[in-house]
Amino acid sequence: MIIALVIMPQGGLTELAPWLALFAGLVLLAANGWIAFGNLMRRTELFEVKPIVIRRAAAVCLLLFAMILASASIQSLA
Repeated sequence: MIIALVIMPQGGLTELAPWLALFAGLVLLAANGWIAFGNLMRRTELFEVKPIVIRRAAAVCLLLFAMILASASIQSLA
């Protein structure tokens, strides 16, 4: 719902096609990045990440995403 209502521009299918293709490409890029990162963590014994580090990194990512959404909302009000 957030992606549909906030991030994606509104319009017809022909106007949205490039944006949807870009979004699909970004989703694939992010998914492949997570897969590669997980594979690297599994293969390398020197690269040990504790669960707390992963939780904190995820929290930082969520905070940045929330800030981006909030700034877009505030800018639209001005």
